Amino acid sequence: MEYGIYSNDNDVNKAILDALEDLNKLFFVEDSNSENEQEPDFAPDEDEEISDFNDNICLNRFEFVETPDSYIEDEVYDNLKLEIKNFFEKGKCSCRSKQPCFEKIGYERFLARRSEFEGIDKKMRDMVVKGQLMAFQKDENTKKVSSDNRKYLRFNYSYNNDIPICRNTYQTLLGVSHKYLDTIIQHFREYGMDERVHGNTGRAPKNMKRIEVSYDVACNVYEFLKNYSNIHGMPSPSRNLNKATTPVVFLPTSYNYYTVYRDYITAYKDKHGIEARVMVESTFTKIWKALMPELQFMPPKSDLCETCETMKMNIQCATEHEKKLEYTEKFLAHLNRAQQEREYYNANIKLAVEDGKHNLNKVGSQALFKTFEGIAHVGYDWAQNVQIPYSPQQIGSLFFKSPQKVHLFGVCNTGNFPHTQQINYVIDEAEMPDDGKQEKGVNCTLSLVWHAIQRYNCGEKKLIITCDNCVGQNKNSYSLFFYSWLIDRGMYDEIELNFMISGHTKFICDGCFGLIKILYQKSKVNTVDDVVSIVNRSTTIQFNIAQRYLSGVRFQYYNFKNYFQINKKLPNIQKYYHFYFTSKFPGVVFYKNRIEDDYKQFTICTSPFNINTLPSTINVRQLSLKRQEKLYKEIAPYIDLPFRDITCPKPRNESQTN
Repeated sequence: MEYGIYSNDNDVNKAILDALEDLNKLFFVEDSNSENEQEPDFAPDEDEEISDFNDNICLNRFEFVETPDSYIEDEVYDNLKLEIKNFFEKGKCSCRSKQPCFEKIGYERFLARRSEFEGIDKKMRDMVVKGQLMAFQKDENTKKVSSDNRKYLRFNYSYNNDIPICRNTYQTLLGVSHKYLDTIIQHFREYGMDERVHGNTGRAPKNMKRIEVSYDVACNVYEFLKNYSNIHGMPSPSRNLNKATTPVVFLPTSYNYYTVYRDYITAYKDKHGIEARVMVESTFTKIWKALMPELQFMPPKSDLCETCETMKMNIQCATEHEKKLEYTEKFLAHLNRAQQEREYYNANIKLAVEDGKHNLNKVGSQALFKTFEGIAHVGYDWAQNVQIPYSPQQIGSLFFKSPQKVHLFGVCNTGNFPHTQQINYVIDEAEMPDDGKQEKGVNCTLSLVWHAIQRYNCGEKKLIITCDNCVGQNKNSYSLFFYSWLIDRGMYDEIELNFMISGHTKFICDGCFGLIKILYQKSKVNTVDDVVSIVNRSTTIQFNIAQRYLSGVRFQYYNFKNYFQINKKLPNIQKYYHFYFTSKFPGVVFYKNRIEDDYKQFTICTSPFNINTLPSTINVRQLSLKRQEKLYKEIAPYIDLPFRDITCPKPRNESQTN
């Protein structure tokens, strides 16, 4: 038989001949100019050892067939070209010659041959590779070792039978893995040129009740999910988009893939009968993710917008189509308003950062007031209290006690180029101002803001403030009086005060607090100084810095409420979100509801402030004797011994303290 291959099975013989003939036609074309040339004598001494060849060596019996210019430039071909290019740039050759073997082939010829291999099916590729392995195989038979008892086979891989190549290059030329080639070699050694047959061929499937997922079945699942989302789905509160830029619809948090699949089974059997076979959950989930990825589950969250939640509930419960559309339009209008405010907030930060790059005043000083034509942007907020003591391995009984509270107030200067910085005021519960029942009220908040603004001031002529809508701390008439007072003191020419939409107030201060909480939850805390250390170590670039009260040495509390008593309050202040002050109109506040609205004005102070006097100071309120005794008896045992007298000392009344 031709090629010296013979099998008792005529079908096998025919398959072998057809494969080798296709191999000859597909990869090798005889060169009419090389009839009288002799075949090169190549027989390396070692496995895959390759000697140097001249770059100008002539092709012996075969010539390269150029790829036609009409080759389709599709995505697959582009990826293939990129893969070959990376191989030529970073590929490793195990040859011992100075020039890598794949460079001798050349990029264009390498790419063309690889493209040809990519175009044949799996069975044909197996036969082609086996035929080449038969040609590449070394004849190393001896008296003791023959082809029948040889444990390993060795091959002299080559390109067009004249350029020796290593195995790594050969695998890349075929586009196959090392494991695939090992498998083919093993099968070739055991079964010769017989076709590879999968082990499960001819076996009956274990699950005889499986159904075939056809186009109609997939469409049925899609229609079910579409109707399911219309009934139970809620629009995304932040207008999220999936990869296909389709608005995301959320199912309630209590739902999951199994509960939806269970409802699908019920609906499917109601339609097709109880005995109908239904696809398994994994198949249902795959179809869901493929056809309707925008339908997702609402993750657990807190501090959500009340308006958003109310509108989503109205949309979900509306039975009439017109009502559902009406609620949806209102909901989208609310989201657009919140998004517009968010974009304005981000734009102010970018503007402050750009101005900060050109500000040469780096140290805050009163002599530097209004010396730079730029803006500063500051945001401030109160964080959730932290407790002392705290341990990642918390004792269970401590959850039923009232540990010592430590307050955190952050003032973030986003224009502090090159790094944003937030001052975090760490205030023990025994260091809060004696301001009646309002611990975190107007006087405390404005006193801390006043201290931070003096520290951050670098001569900017305009200050932009962003904060949330908390009435008792931020959005009140005393805040308007305070910023008008800053204008009168000559610290700024312009001040802009912006309040974020209720329920959409997450901003940079919350991010800084989050970094602190991450480290706090992993740390053991016995004293207030431990909290200070956590704040300073929460970032590696001094993003967060801590500030203690230290008996009034670092900062003071001022009675701004009494100081501003003579001023006139702006009516219905809660309706407005943007306020503006300018030195051109002292004592006047400009206000508006939306960004696109025009400012209205209102006079809050008829006579200028006395800039030479500051408000009176407020002393701190000592802990009551009852609270001290409770901390000493109930909390001190949970604190490490060296720190008990620091955090929970023996109770003393005010007379003993004085």
